[in-house]
Amino acid sequence: MKTLTAQLAAFDEQKAARFRGIVLRQLIRAGCEAPATTSLLHLFLLPPAEGSSRFAIYETSQPADFSLELPELTRTAVEALKAADLDPRRTEGADQSWREVDADEDALYLGTGARFASSNPELNCTTIARLVDETALYLTQTTDGQPLLAQVSNPCLINDEKLPAAEIAELDAPPFQLIDTLEQCLR
Repeated sequence: MKTLTAQLAAFDEQKAARFRGIVLRQLIRAGCEAPATTSLLHLFLLPPAEGSSRFAIYETSQPADFSLELPELTRTAVEALKAADLDPRRTEGADQSWREVDADEDALYLGTGARFASSNPELNCTTIARLVDETALYLTQTTDGQPLLAQVSNPCLINDEKLPAAEIAELDAPPFQLIDTLEQCLR
């Protein structure tokens, strides 16, 4: 599986901020469309098809038992990745909808995250992610799909509006420890 690590490292600050904005918008869209469930997710960037300039970002889910303690959850998630030759699209029980947009498996690995359903009736979900350029994203959405809180650890441009880098307090929390371990394994 190829990653986007080298390409992102070559982006200048403006291009990287724009790209992070695109990824954040995709996470917002996916959080609106996805049923409010708790799962691991892996992000991929599909380069444009021949003669096209449009790329696609898609995610695939990896089943995980979040009732487990962090060390056990991490161990089982890493084992599942290793059993799938470090391709999260091939983990047992993974969402296979990616095959519709990426049948040839041309996409580049972009990052790993987790989406958590909310027990609050006014909130839909919280999504956290770590991109291969080490950017952390934290997003909480209301039931109408609007972002209530959106934080990134590196600057982000959305529709030419700058979302400045924020200190994300949750970076030391177990969910981020889990996704950081998985992202490092896949990078």
